Amino acid sequence: IVRELINFKPESSGTNIAEGLKYLTSAIKKRCTAFLISDFMDQGFEDALKIANKKHDVVALNVFDQRERDLPDIGIIPLQDSETGKISWVNSSSRDLRNQYKARALEADARLRDTLNRSGVDCAYIDSRESFVRPLINLFKKREGRR
Repeated sequence: IVRELINFKPESSGTNIAEGLKYLTSAIKKRCTAFLISDFMDQGFEDALKIANKKHDVVALNVFDQRERDLPDIGIIPLQDSETGKISWVNSSSRDLRNQYKARALEADARLRDTLNRSGVDCAYIDSRESFVRPLINLFKKREGRR
């Protein structure tokens, strides 16, 4: 499985969490624990998540980069959308722009937390620049406490 994951070449750079969850739900017949590892920069997967979590024990691992939440004040910079390849030039010295950027990131985080809570899915939030060990330990301690 690990070799398959490492050597996997996606057909596109787009994200479609709902399709992955639908595949999980239809392909795996016995109840299992499934780890959903993503940045969750996607929409429209809420229903598929609820359905998958009713059939299986879905655990979310939200991998994020703090730089996607806090735009640094470094002048005019190019930002590239990793899924479309589109480059936008922005003036990161603008306090209003940085505040709007942060507000959108916080709104997206709140929507994700709400979606996961309503779906009954546990989640670990993992900063890509830090060790994943502590968030995973905390997640498993939380889950163990409910048993």
